Amino acid sequence: MKPAYPAREFILRVLYFCLGTAVCALGCSAFVLSGIGTDPFSMLMQGVARTAHISNGTAHIAINFTLLVLYFFIDRKYIRAGTFAALFITGPMIDAASRLLRGVIHEGLPFPVRVVIVLASCALIALGLSASINASVGVGANDSLAILLSDKLHLQFRWMRVAVDLTFVVSGFLLGGVIGVGTVITALLTGPIVQFFMPGTARLLYSILRRLTPQTESA
Repeated sequence: MKPAYPAREFILRVLYFCLGTAVCALGCSAFVLSGIGTDPFSMLMQGVARTAHISNGTAHIAINFTLLVLYFFIDRKYIRAGTFAALFITGPMIDAASRLLRGVIHEGLPFPVRVVIVLASCALIALGLSASINASVGVGANDSLAILLSDKLHLQFRWMRVAVDLTFVVSGFLLGGVIGVGTVITALLTGPIVQFFMPGTARLLYSILRRLTPQTESA
């Protein structure tokens, strides 16, 4: 197990995680508003929101809180600072981004324009996710689910991620979520784009840490 980060470095990593989460929320909101499908978890979030007549942000909190309770009883090691941070800040960020973008992004836009918006949203989600992962303070409860299942069932993570994503898609569809071109786009592109951004967001983080915490060694 890695040693705990010094207090100042830990705070900077949490802030970096929050920045990445904000970028993800912006991309997620644009994705949903485009009306041509969403990423698997956003599809579930949208379905819960429509069924329960609540905002997407509130649905995000409700789903992740349910998963957090599950982790508490199964294995608490999957609950870290980033898990709590994602629970409380992602939902409000999604709602705020949706209010900001609603007048600009909507289903009345030409279809090619909405496809471009989805591609840009994919890039934003991947950029934000890569930053959040590189912060190394934990990830959101929804992203931890495949990790937990892989560990407990002793199966490869990639297959657990596929299974979890398919479960999100089917559940979201049954609850009224939108499946479409965007869902296919994110399934094919998000992973590779996250990998593309990982070195850059890691370099940015360690550049910040070197400036503000001189004792931090570069990775």
